[in-house]
Amino acid sequence: MHLSLKHLFTTTAVAVVLSATLLTSCSSDSPSETTSIATQADTSAVGTVASETAPDSAATETVAGTTAFVVDPTTATAAGPDQEAGKAPFVLKGNGVDDVKFGDDLNAVKETLVAKHGEPDEDSGWNDQQSPCEGLGTKVRSLVWGDLSLEFSNGPTEFGPANSEHLIAYFSADGVNGSGVVAPDGQPLIDQTIAQLKLRFPTATFTRNEIAGPEFRLPGDILGSVSGLADTDTVQTFRAGLICID
Repeated sequence: MHLSLKHLFTTTAVAVVLSATLLTSCSSDSPSETTSIATQADTSAVGTVASETAPDSAATETVAGTTAFVVDPTTATAAGPDQEAGKAPFVLKGNGVDDVKFGDDLNAVKETLVAKHGEPDEDSGWNDQQSPCEGLGTKVRSLVWGDLSLEFSNGPTEFGPANSEHLIAYFSADGVNGSGVVAPDGQPLIDQTIAQLKLRFPTATFTRNEIAGPEFRLPGDILGSVSGLADTDTVQTFRAGLICID
């Protein structure tokens, strides 16, 4: 699936691989609403807003963060107002979701997530990878659970060789409302204010990308769009992995 800026960034969107958020001309996350994203520089100042310029050409963004977070099981069950009672939310991580990681085999990923969350709401099947996204394989496939879209490639990518069906990205699906998905700390992410993120993730950065617009980056390289760069602005989308934005 290929996320376009219209898809990921009006929401502000990612289509499968960069693209969902759940995400540029193509480069490798190093890039992410077609789904890999232009490489972005983190600011060194804690919770500060930095000015960032991304290349005009398509870029691929690779998220390789492995920062560990402790999820409190007593709070990781309330993922949003529409979350089904008693159903565990998906926990976003810089290198995957829940216990699956970028590079894991498609069938293994599906089996693991179905056991915990049930069958996906959508399965795109295999489609040709869109141009000009390079380094994302020749085929792409998306599995969608509610607000979360997982993107797979047949390789070769930096996460797996050619002819291997593996997970390469995730991003927020269309119409995201935040239910069923939480940040690495077990708390909601969509609709959270920048002020709230600064308190929860002191090293998070907030920048303006020439292609993607205002964005946040959490430790571990979970990225997404925000409505602006003021403390009162809110999270609109999320994404991680190889996403191509054009």
